[in-house]
Order: sequence, then structure tokens, then C-alpha cells
Amino acid sequence: AAGIVEWNRRLLFQQKWFQQHYADQLYSTVELRDLQQKTGAAYLITDHLGPMEPPSVFEQGPFRVYDLQALRNAN
Repeated sequence: AAGIVEWNRRLLFQQKWFQQHYADQLYSTVELRDLQQKTGAAYLITDHLGPMEPPSVFEQGPFRVYDLQALRNAN
């Protein structure tokens, strides 16, 4: 049960974060760096989320992968 509660907490955090940072209809490098710092996530995989300011590191069909670790050193 603890794993399901933690999974739900993370899901709700992500949903709230994505809604709060989409006001200008773009996820900037600064905003994604903030997400990486708050979650410790190495990568972001999405199919409908965006647009994103940093380029993806991989694309296939509707899926995009973003390297959030690389944003720590981005300007």
C-alpha cells in the first residue's frame, strides 16, 4: 500500500507542476531544471506535453525524451 500511496503522491505533484508552469504555453529550460531539482528525475518522457524549450534527445512517433540532468549545466 505504501508504494501505491507514493506513486499517487508523485503523480499528483507532477500534474500540479505541469499545470502551474504552462501559463505561457511553453516549458522553459529554467522550469524543467526546477522540475529536475525537485524530483531528481533524470529524464522526461512525453507524448503530448509541450512545447519544450530545450531540444529532445530522442524522438519516435509522438514520443519525446528530454535529458533533465543535462539542464543542470545549461544556461
